[in-house]
Amino acid sequence: MIIPQGFTAEQLVIGEADLAVQQISELKQVAGIDVVGPIPRELQTPAVFSAGRMAASKSVEPSNRLLRYLASAEVAAVLREAGLEP
Repeated sequence: MIIPQGFTAEQLVIGEADLAVQQISELKQVAGIDVVGPIPRELQTPAVFSAGRMAASKSVEPSNRLLRYLASAEVAAVLREAGLEP
């Protein structure tokens, strides 16, 4: 079954499905389920997020600090905890 919106794991909780496939970070949002792990990498379609600033930004240094922070080991640990790969 494909649901048009929401968390697929909610279908597990209400007994409408035995298996849910969705991004791990979204599966972890649903209480009462067990996330057993990712599907094999060769079957995955990665979602890539990027950040940048405009060349003509009036806030170059604060923007650069934010971008460095987002690429830091500190943020990487938080992303991993959420089920994302930095």
